[in-house]
Amino acid sequence: MVIVTNKMTQEEIENKTLEAVMPQAQSRARNFLCPDCRDRRCLTNLKCKAFILLSQSYAWEIVAEKAELN
Repeated sequence: MVIVTNKMTQEEIENKTLEAVMPQAQSRARNFLCPDCRDRRCLTNLKCKAFILLSQSYAWEIVAEKAELN
């Protein structure tokens, strides 16, 4: 649940919303990308560009799914 105050900008609201679902989104991205990945940055706790972009995409999908259910 995201608590919105009058002083929050649209970007802050979006960031809070995505932050709430990011662990689930990153799990989906990891399951999709990592098994066949040759980059191997993740072994040193770095995130590749593909992982970051896919995680954000999945996060927005999760937010949209939750909005549809409400």
